[in-house]
Amino acid sequence: MAKRKILIQLDTDAHPSVFDRVVAVDAGAEEIFSYGGVKPEAVAPLVHGAIFTRSPKDLASTAIFIGGSEVAAGEALLKEAVRHMLPQFGLRVSVLLDANGANTTAAAAVRAAGRHLALKEARALVLGGTGPVGSAWLCCWRAKEPRCVWLRANSLVPARRPTRSGAALPPRRYSRSPSPVLTI
Repeated sequence: MAKRKILIQLDTDAHPSVFDRVVAVDAGAEEIFSYGGVKPEAVAPLVHGAIFTRSPKDLASTAIFIGGSEVAAGEALLKEAVRHMLPQFGLRVSVLLDANGANTTAAAAVRAAGRHLALKEARALVLGGTGPVGSAWLCCWRAKEPRCVWLRANSLVPARRPTRSGAALPPRRYSRSPSPVLTI
């Protein structure tokens, strides 16, 4: 008998997002376990509850969704979730980080652009490129190795640090840095 599809929603906000729950139901989740106000130190038992209750082959029917309005807080939960899985024993589940809707919005924008442009040859100006969606968009876009990307910001400082957490882009992942553009 097939196991029911379970989505474990970890939200950094006090109340888990109703929007995210509705989307999960419409996407086919049969059970949604929602936790609000989740901090990194609370992630281990939630992950262990997910991976130790089913056989490795049945874990394909379990996933973790990380949401909330603060991207950096969501990234901290993601780091902890991955740290507490045991892939060497087949004990892992899929994890999606979409704090502030940044990753799904960015991925959809890049996919839509790819329907109309040859992304490897395209040039892009990212307006608001240092915010949550803009920086996630940049990660998606850069994976396609475009010719040139410009970021539009209100100052050059955030334009030189176009990641959600404010850190510099990791050089091993990006072959070229975006060119900051200051507009008024």
